[in-house]
Amino acid sequence: NGRGRSAVTEDAVYFDFHTHILPGADHGSRGAEDTAAEMRELYELGAGIAVATPHFYPARTNIEKFRAVRNAALVRFEKIRQPFWCPTCVGAEVAVCQSLERMPELDELCIDGTSVILLEMPFARWMDSILDTVAAIRDAGFTPVFAHLDRYEPEAAEALFALGMKGQLNLSALGTRNPWKRKRLLGWIDGRSIVAVGSDIHTSSVRDDRAETERGISALGEERLEYLRHSTADLLRGAKIYDFRPKKSDG
Repeated sequence: NGRGRSAVTEDAVYFDFHTHILPGADHGSRGAEDTAAEMRELYELGAGIAVATPHFYPARTNIEKFRAVRNAALVRFEKIRQPFWCPTCVGAEVAVCQSLERMPELDELCIDGTSVILLEMPFARWMDSILDTVAAIRDAGFTPVFAHLDRYEPEAAEALFALGMKGQLNLSALGTRNPWKRKRLLGWIDGRSIVAVGSDIHTSSVRDDRAETERGISALGEERLEYLRHSTADLLRGAKIYDFRPKKSDG
């Protein structure tokens, strides 16, 4: 039954900043059954809050269409909600392309209620123009956080850190059996360049890394988990939260 910890925020093991849990919003969940399984897994892992971050690809869609799909998925999500599901915020995982900062209504892709935007960098070598784009997004008043920086060349991630940028790591990467990689990733956390972690959970037909995710949580240790809960809570200050738990009685 996994870690079996309460999903109540104050008893959280971690806050999950990167998930694909909205039914039908992207390939992360095909529908209610996938979403229910994902939310059960997050509960068992001890997630005290989840940020739903469906993919946004500027070359494939626009914000109006994306918003319609995400809103419809959120309606389905609320209809199937269960009391034990952890509180949830809604944003997007935004693929970075040149001149993204010029896109109208870019704020619609932020975590609802905040200026925080989860950006996914290209997997090809980054051109200077891409770095200029993310700098322009920050200069426009957004708070960029870079998704799964464990998936890129370490030197590329560290170039972002040198610009004062902050990132998110996938818990499964922290569960690596490569001690050198784990040491480097933990060093990024200790250096405060990483401000969030996430499961990046998808339906298991896309990825199934539960064991690595559990090892990653263990590898962090309580002191780092405490830091990450606080740093992620800071990012989510003011965010709209969908909380399905029963309300505590006053008496």
